Amino acid sequence: MSRRWVIRSFAFLDLCGFTAYMDDHGHDAAIEALVALRVAIRAAAEDHGVRIAKWLGDGSMLVGMEHEAVLDCVLAVQERLAPATGPPLRGGLSTGRVLLFEGDDHVGPAVNIAARLCAGAAPGQILVSDLSSREESDSASSRSICVRGVSGSIPIRAFESPARH
Repeated sequence: MSRRWVIRSFAFLDLCGFTAYMDDHGHDAAIEALVALRVAIRAAAEDHGVRIAKWLGDGSMLVGMEHEAVLDCVLAVQERLAPATGPPLRGGLSTGRVLLFEGDDHVGPAVNIAARLCAGAAPGQILVSDLSSREESDSASSRSICVRGVSGSIPIRAFESPARH
């Protein structure tokens, strides 16, 4: 059995309130929102050298070797979807040491933190746990939060979506 510790960056992206959106706007509008999300993610992932690890219905999991590339990818998706009329995007990103399991799966805190940050993000918000980049950015605010399964609080930056039209 193959086991190897590696440093990777993970992002989870999700359309907020997708089920309610589908109920309110119908299946055709919901499908348009999913297509827009997937087109934006595929284009941004290709542009930034980030891998789409898996699709999660109205969201996805991304993985990359460089924190900056994954952050740039996520912010590009956020920007591409900002003018859309569908449900708002939210996301979480974390970088850290994980176990590369059986060559194609990642296990460890960085994955869990990214997923929990996504779940805790407000509509239109991307929460990023690694402050080593973009600390001077005007588009992000910083604070510390508690994340289930992690002792103590972790520093995060919140990137807000550009105004939707």
